[in-house]
Amino acid sequence: MIPLPLLRDRTIVACLALSAIIGTGLFAMTSYLPTYFQMAYRTSATVSGVVPIATVLGMLVGNLVTGFLVGRTGRYRVYPIIGTILGAIGMLGMSVLPLGLPLWAPAAVMTFVGLGTGAFMNLIFTVVQSAAPREALGTITATTNLVRQIGSTLGTAVVGGVVGFGVAALLPSSLDASTLTPQLVHGSTDAVQDAVALIYHDVYAPIFAVLAGVYALGIIAAILLPAGRLSDEHPAESVQESAVPAA
Repeated sequence: MIPLPLLRDRTIVACLALSAIIGTGLFAMTSYLPTYFQMAYRTSATVSGVVPIATVLGMLVGNLVTGFLVGRTGRYRVYPIIGTILGAIGMLGMSVLPLGLPLWAPAAVMTFVGLGTGAFMNLIFTVVQSAAPREALGTITATTNLVRQIGSTLGTAVVGGVVGFGVAALLPSSLDASTLTPQLVHGSTDAVQDAVALIYHDVYAPIFAVLAGVYALGIIAAILLPAGRLSDEHPAESVQESAVPAA
C-alpha cells in the first residue's frame, strides 16, 4: 500500500515523524482535557470546553501565520522547529501548573501548545507533497494522515489507560472509580472534592511531562528536516518535464 522507496527521502520521513508527533502529542490529550478540568478545577462541562477551544484558536493562528510566511518566502524548515519547541515548553508548563489557579492559566498554556502545533500541522502536508513524485501525491498525503491517525489512536489508548488505572489506584476506598463522575464529585463534600482534584492533578502531571518529551522528539525530527524552499522541492521527473518546450 505504501511505496517503500518513498521512505528513502529524508524530507518525507521527517514529515511522517512530525505527523505522528501531532497525533500522539496533542490529539491524544484533547479527549481527556474536559474531564481533567471538571475534576481538578471543578468546572462545569460547559466551562471545561474553554481550554480545548483556546487550543484550537492557537492552532488556527499558528497555521495562518506560518502559511502566510511560507507563502512569501518558500522556506519552511524553521517553523516545525519553532512549533515543536513551543509544544514541548507548553506541555512541560502544564505538568508543573499548581492546583488552585484560575482556568485562564491552563487555557493560556494550551493556547501556547496550539500555536506551536499549528505552526507545522498543515505545513508538513505541503512539504511532503512537494518532496514526493507527482504520481505519488495521493499516496503520500494519505500516508501522512494515516500516520497521524495511528499516533492519535495509540496515544489516546495509552493516556486513557494511564488515567483510568492511576485514578483507580489513588482513590480512597469510599469512592468507586467505575461510578465516579464530575456530577458525583461536585455534589460531594469539600474534602472529597479536594482529594479528587489532587488525585487528577497527580495523575495528569506526569502525562503532560511525557507528552512534552514527545514534542521533544519532534524537535529532533524537525531539525533533521532538510532545508530548502517549497519551489525547489520537485522530483527530477517533474523538472525534466517542465524543461521540455511545449509543442
